[in-house]
Amino acid sequence: MEQGNFAEARTVFEQLARNYPDKAGPMANLGIIAFRERDADGAKEWFELALAVNPEHVQALNHLGVIARNAGEFDEAERYYRAALAADPDYAPAILNLAFLLDIYLGNPADAIELYERYQSAASEPHPRLEDWIFDAKNRI
Repeated sequence: MEQGNFAEARTVFEQLARNYPDKAGPMANLGIIAFRERDADGAKEWFELALAVNPEHVQALNHLGVIARNAGEFDEAERYYRAALAADPDYAPAILNLAFLLDIYLGNPADAIELYERYQSAASEPHPRLEDWIFDAKNRI
């Protein structure tokens, strides 16, 4: 899937989803495939199915947050990101996505700074532009 062979990966994950309907992973992976193919509706369906099996599936919650943010549904996006972080407080993608949402979309740089710094300290390889974003957010408070 990393090399973009989505058709083959989709076939494998669809079979896994049929064989293991009590496992959220295959459904979440099908959601990721649809998301990467820019099929937001299809991705949302798969992620919601994954959450029906495991309501704390952090990848599904985070991706649903991105889908909501892209649709301009910022309050819903925030709920999904916060749910992902409630399930796994160290899930770096949700930390950074919530920081972006608060800072850029909701105009709350003060709360975003803590999340930016939290992400920066937890990341194995810090984001190259994050220090600039933190500096900028501090200047807007």
